[in-house]
Amino acid sequence: MKAARMYGKGDVRVDEVPDPDVGSGQVMLTGGYAGICGTDLHLFDAPESFPWDLAAPAPLTGASWPVILGHEFSGEVSEVAPDVTRVRVGDRVAVFPYHVCGECPR
Repeated sequence: MKAARMYGKGDVRVDEVPDPDVGSGQVMLTGGYAGICGTDLHLFDAPESFPWDLAAPAPLTGASWPVILGHEFSGEVSEVAPDVTRVRVGDRVAVFPYHVCGECPR
């Protein structure tokens, strides 16, 4: 699949990346839209203005450069993990990325 990835200040590229696997509690979305948020724009222009070390993995997610952009997105559910019960294949969804389970590593 193609992904917009930020490599650093002023450096965004569209790369071919492996399709992700659907893990426990997850679904796969296809055919949707993604936005780039204001924080991503600030990272593009002035990553040095952020109060954390962008060269180190993010404490919450473990993500490191290059980072795939587009955490504000929508799509159609194309695959569902066996333990997912609230959505089905074919459902059209919009994602609210800040709802957390409270169990993820911090």
